[in-house]
Amino acid sequence: PQSTPCPLYPGRPFTSRRQERSHGAQALQSQATSSVPFQAWGTVRLTSIVQLLLNCVLFAEVLRILEGQPPLGLADAQQTLHVATTFFTLATARLWKMRQRRSRHLQACINDFDPDSFCRKFRFRPEQVRLMLSEFGWLDAVGNSTIIFAEEQGGSGWIASETMLLIVLHLLALPMTFEDLIDEMGCPRSLIGIAFDHGTQLIYSKWAKPLNNFYTWLLWFDEFAEKIWQKGCLFRNCICFIDGIFVEICRPGGPKNFHALTPQSYFYNRYKKLHGLKYVGAVFPNGILLAWGLFYGSQHDSPLFVFHTQILAALRRLYYRLGRWYIVFGDSAYASTLFVQRMIKGPAAKTQAGLQYNNSMAPLCVDI
Repeated sequence: PQSTPCPLYPGRPFTSRRQERSHGAQALQSQATSSVPFQAWGTVRLTSIVQLLLNCVLFAEVLRILEGQPPLGLADAQQTLHVATTFFTLATARLWKMRQRRSRHLQACINDFDPDSFCRKFRFRPEQVRLMLSEFGWLDAVGNSTIIFAEEQGGSGWIASETMLLIVLHLLALPMTFEDLIDEMGCPRSLIGIAFDHGTQLIYSKWAKPLNNFYTWLLWFDEFAEKIWQKGCLFRNCICFIDGIFVEICRPGGPKNFHALTPQSYFYNRYKKLHGLKYVGAVFPNGILLAWGLFYGSQHDSPLFVFHTQILAALRRLYYRLGRWYIVFGDSAYASTLFVQRMIKGPAAKTQAGLQYNNSMAPLCVDI
């Protein structure tokens, strides 16, 4: 038999996943947008809270009598009853608001937000977010958002794909917690966490490899070089910045990692005096980060860039076959070549020209 839908979680109107899928999204929406304001258990719960407050007042009255103090007056009793009634009203309004916001019809959508503040919250314009939904395949045949069931990810409830994308963009754009999005997105905290995790996995599985390919951005190299030049770069053909990323780990074979089979010398970095792993990253002006790894922490950044990334081979191919000369810029750990420029180090860095060169390029690397 079908169970009574929960007022706080309207996405679970049935007893089993098979029944839920058989009835489909239309039955789910009809249950979620029901006009019944409260279920019996919700009213009983709020009534129990008020009863608990009154019991506390009665207990305080008994203690005052046992201690020989005069009992509370009529005015104090009326004030206590007024406080309990106010609390009941606020709790009732809060429950009704949560009940309304957590239905599918009232889950957050693009049209619910102010167009002026939309770009600040999500870093994209509304028309760009709609284009994302279409490109990701998160719309049905008539252009409506598809429903994603949280039971498939080990949770409960359901969420629209449009709301899921808004949650992912909002959490990536601004530092905030799941609690901050409950009222704004119209979803419980657990469902917000599932939506963010599932949405990022879907995006990563489909777009991670194309975006992490250096050749994908070939058509924008001229635009990248122009943007970096306008920022104050000393090179007209610089397209990205490269750097090594060191991630500290516990010493292999130590008290917290005694099951390690690889010698600890492979991970020890003499420059940082730490054990760790390394990535090699390249950052474009549009914010895209290309990363290669993992590598042992003892390896130097320069050979990792030459032998384990596709950047240098791609720049050589563009130069010798197409006649297009681009360079990348890195710190003083990299070797200066025809396609790689770096910060000046050693005695030359103390000269006036070296100081001027480093002072011009260092802020640019931080901005990018």
